[in-house]
Amino acid sequence: MTLLSGDMRTLAQSLLQDYHARVDAVADLRTNVKAELNHYRKTQQAMSAEQEKALDQNMEALRREVAEAGLATSKFLQEVNSQHEAVTAEQRQYLADTMQALRAQVAKASQSTVDFMKEVDLERKSMNSEQRKSLEAQMNDLHNQVNSLRESAASFLGDLDKSNQSMAKELSQTLTSQRASLSTETATFRKEISSAHQKMSAQQARNLGIASMRLHKSVSDLRTHAAAALKASGDAHRSMAAQQKHSLAQDRSQLSAEVVSTRKNIISQRNSVRADLAEASQIWANISELKKKNRQIIKEVAEPVAAPSTPWEAVASVEAEVQNSVDDLQVIQGIGPGMAKHLADAGYFSYAQLADSSPEQVREALGKVGKLAKVESWIDQARELMK
Repeated sequence: MTLLSGDMRTLAQSLLQDYHARVDAVADLRTNVKAELNHYRKTQQAMSAEQEKALDQNMEALRREVAEAGLATSKFLQEVNSQHEAVTAEQRQYLADTMQALRAQVAKASQSTVDFMKEVDLERKSMNSEQRKSLEAQMNDLHNQVNSLRESAASFLGDLDKSNQSMAKELSQTLTSQRASLSTETATFRKEISSAHQKMSAQQARNLGIASMRLHKSVSDLRTHAAAALKASGDAHRSMAAQQKHSLAQDRSQLSAEVVSTRKNIISQRNSVRADLAEASQIWANISELKKKNRQIIKEVAEPVAAPSTPWEAVASVEAEVQNSVDDLQVIQGIGPGMAKHLADAGYFSYAQLADSSPEQVREALGKVGKLAKVESWIDQARELMK
């Protein structure tokens, strides 16, 4: 029966350990799932924060580039306008200087012509007809040269004006084309930046979607595995519980039969022990009675008394001596009926016997019963009661 009880305890402990192991495994699985979900949320939040930060940085960089491009364009246009104004001013100054030089030349030529005409008139007055004809021919040549010079000056001024207008027109067309090209390039650059930003946002969104789908799939697989593990654990636990229940039922019936048999044996042994105790008590009572008689005999032999005149007087004197030599030891604190019986069995009937004995003697007389008894207190109380 002891071996079977040990096996039952071992089996119960093993079942309890398996149950706790499964509970711990399920708790660990739940903790892992919770940790995975928290990690997924933190990762997603970190990715979102990083993407928002990257988008903000890209947008800030694009804004700076657009601002720099605008500043560069404005600076370029200002430089072009300043160059155009400088070229126009130089051309105007050149034209003004040329016109002034031509006017000076024309004025000088006119003054020379006037002076020459005056000289010619003075000389003509003093010349003959042939000289006049020659002078007129020279005058005509001079007028033709002056007219040719005027026509050349007018033609030069016209060509210069046309060249200036053509150059201004070409410069205006060049500036217009450059402005249009710069506007087109700026618009193209902005479109490219917007398209790149949209592509980047779409790619990041696709990457986030793919990562989210993968994470959801991982969580779903983990939940599926957890559910399967829990189901398998539950099935195994139920199967083991059923086997253990059946085994426990068999063991319980076997234990019940063994307990009934053991109880019968215990009752039989208890009755036998009670009979032995009763016999031992009777023997001990007989021994105590013999001890009493032995002490009485020793006392009578040690202290001879006067012989009674009659048998009745002898009996009366013995009864008186017995009554005078026996005290109620239960008056002493710490001595009850059982201890008084043990003291009587050890030969202690009076206060005097306790008062005249040492604690070691009393303990030795009591045996095992007196090891924990307060013998010193008994002896002191007995001495007080004898005063």
